[in-house]
Amino acid sequence: MAAPALSVVVPAYDEAAGVATTLRSLHDTLGGLGIAHEIILVDNASRDGTADVVEALGERTVRVLEDAGASLLTDRRRHAPRGVNGGDDGRTGVNRLNDGLLPAKVDVELSPGDMVGVVTPGGGGWGAPRGRAPRKERRNVPRK
Repeated sequence: MAAPALSVVVPAYDEAAGVATTLRSLHDTLGGLGIAHEIILVDNASRDGTADVVEALGERTVRVLEDAGASLLTDRRRHAPRGVNGGDDGRTGVNRLNDGLLPAKVDVELSPGDMVGVVTPGGGGWGAPRGRAPRKERRNVPRK
C-alpha cells in the first residue's frame, strides 16, 4: 500500500442501495488508470444501513500522519468460519503494513506515510436453501 497520490472524499447519506457499486467503480477506475488512491467515505448518520454495507466490504486502511505505535490483537481470526449444509467456508482476517503482512499479534512502530490495513474475516455460507428444513430456516429470519 503506497501513499496515495489522490484522496477521494465520498459523502454519503442513506446510500446503502448504491454505495458498494460506487466504491467498487471508483477503485476499479482509479486502479485501472494506475493511480495510487484512497477513498474516504463520510457517512452522515445514515439510517438505512449505509455504514453496515461499507463495513461488509471488509478492508479498513489507515494512513499514518505522524510517528505512532500500534498493537494488533487479532489472533481469533486465524481460522475461517465453516460453511454448513454445503455452503462455502468463510475467509480469515489479514493485517497489512504497507505492502507486507503482519502477524495476528504484533506491536509495531509506524512512521508518517505508513498504511495499515485490517481485512475482517468473512462468515461461512448456509448452503442451498432448498436443502434445509423450512422450520429451521424460519428461526433464522428476523421478525418485525
